Amino acid sequence: MLHIRLPVNKRSYPYKLRAHYYSRGPMGYGMGKLEIIDHDGKGGLKFEQRPYVVMVDSAFVDLGTVAAPAQ
Repeated sequence: MLHIRLPVNKRSYPYKLRAHYYSRGPMGYGMGKLEIIDHDGKGGLKFEQRPYVVMVDSAFVDLGTVAAPAQ
């Protein structure tokens, strides 16, 4: 889970997101979901989910970026 708490004008955009999957385990694959919770500093919340499936041990999965909002 990623929490973005700073006010928009104090953030260091962009945030590059990725997961490091160490071992698939007995099922042969790994599944997960990154949840992004964005606090705007004024009481507003924004939620986003980025699911992923991993088929390779020790893989890094690119989950995109969080960019600065359009002004």
